[in-house]
Amino acid sequence: MYEYGVAWGQGVPGIGNLFLFDNGKKTQTTELLLSAIKPYTKESGWYTTIAYTYSHALQNVHYFSDYQFDYESIKQAPLVDSEAVPKHRLVVSGGVDIPWGITVAGKLTLETVRPYFVADGCGNVQCSYSFPGPYNDIAQYLKGEQFLFGGPIFGYRDIDVQVSKNIDLPRGSQLQVRLDVLNVFNFKNFDPTEPNDPWPAPASFNKQGAILGVTRTGKLSINYKF
Repeated sequence: MYEYGVAWGQGVPGIGNLFLFDNGKKTQTTELLLSAIKPYTKESGWYTTIAYTYSHALQNVHYFSDYQFDYESIKQAPLVDSEAVPKHRLVVSGGVDIPWGITVAGKLTLETVRPYFVADGCGNVQCSYSFPGPYNDIAQYLKGEQFLFGGPIFGYRDIDVQVSKNIDLPRGSQLQVRLDVLNVFNFKNFDPTEPNDPWPAPASFNKQGAILGVTRTGKLSINYKF
């Protein structure tokens, strides 16, 4: 449910602000998923999964909020690239048994930069506030960050590693000791929805702002099953 109103204190004479409500939010996504899986077997002692997703996602207003005051009707808002979904996403996970009953596993996640949705184009173009609109809603792509190699195209980079060992105990009980290291390389994945917006220059990541995921984190856990 979306609300439209007369902003900046310019209400209906003798009545005040007028708000209308409409179910006009629209999103649509077309995805292509390619994956390969090598299951774990005791004989081989290892497993892996590779998954690549291409997404063509569109939205007509901010995905994470209900703001829509730039048009007479939400039906006038154009569909632009969605800020909620990266165009390219790669996830690779796997594990292997090593001596002394220890298992080492890891997960790699890479995403291209999610677009920054600009409600009226003011993020990188000259705006005209002559009423009525429509305005120039756009999806602006911020300059990404490098991974271990390649160009500055990534918006999210993460490598997690775990080492675990199961110890069999009497009467069918079992003790598991597990060490997790999240974001091993301490990548800073800056939130693209809160960029620096030095109008009229193109927006950029706010490197003093929020990040996605976690910084490098270690976690030791002990589980007892009986």
